[in-house]
Amino acid sequence: MLLALVLSMSVLPTAGVLAYIARSDLESALDDYHLSKASYAAQSALVLIEADLLNDGDGQVAWPDPHVLLDILITEVSNGWRITVTACSDRAVAQASGEVEDTRPESSEDD
Repeated sequence: MLLALVLSMSVLPTAGVLAYIARSDLESALDDYHLSKASYAAQSALVLIEADLLNDGDGQVAWPDPHVLLDILITEVSNGWRITVTACSDRAVAQASGEVEDTRPESSEDD
C-alpha cells in the first residue's frame, strides 16, 4: 500500500511535466505551420501578380484560402513594377517582395 502511494506520488508530477512539454511543442509546431503557410502564400501570390501584370492585368489576385489575408502593394518604377505582398495567417505574418521588369512589347497607338 505504501509502495503504491509512493509510486503514484512520483508519477503524477512527471505526467504533469510531460503534458506541459507536449503542449509547448504543439504550440511551437502550430506557430511553424502558420509561418510556413503565410510564407508560401506570400511567395505564391508574388508569382501570380507578376504573371498578371505581364499579361496586362491590374495585379490583383484572389487567394483561395480564407484564413490567409493578402495585402498587395504595387509601385511603378522606371522599367516595370515593385511588388510587396504581406500575408497574414492566424498566428504569423510573412512578406515577399520583388521587382518585375516590363517585357511587354511597346504598343503603338494610331493618332
